[in-house]
Amino acid sequence: MSWSPSLTTQTCGAWEMKERLGTGGFGNVIRWHNQAFKSAAEE
Repeated sequence: MSWSPSLTTQTCGAWEMKERLGTGGFGNVIRWHNQAFKSAAEE
């Protein structure tokens, strides 16, 4: 796995960080993503 840490942080810090945790934080990633999507859809 060769990737640039600065790039991932720049993309979306919290989301990428949780994804890096693997399955342990996967549920949180889905929940966060759905919440963000919901907010965007309401506007």
